[in-house]
Amino acid sequence: MPPARAADRGAGGRAPPTDAERALIDALRHDGRATHADLAGATGWSPDTVARRLAALRARGRSSSTSRSTTPCSA
Repeated sequence: MPPARAADRGAGGRAPPTDAERALIDALRHDGRATHADLAGATGWSPDTVARRLAALRARGRSSSTSRSTTPCSA
């Protein structure tokens, strides 16, 4: 995906979220503690795609959410 042009960037120099990213952001706004599986159901993506999209949003400074994966941790 090509980088956003400066003219396309929103406040703070960031590119505005895509329609697909908005669906993910809306799902997180509804439940900020949703698992990747929950977010996959809300967006129609696979949990792996959700994880990649969240990482991309965080890298761009769009999300500070720490959605939980569906893999249990061993204690």
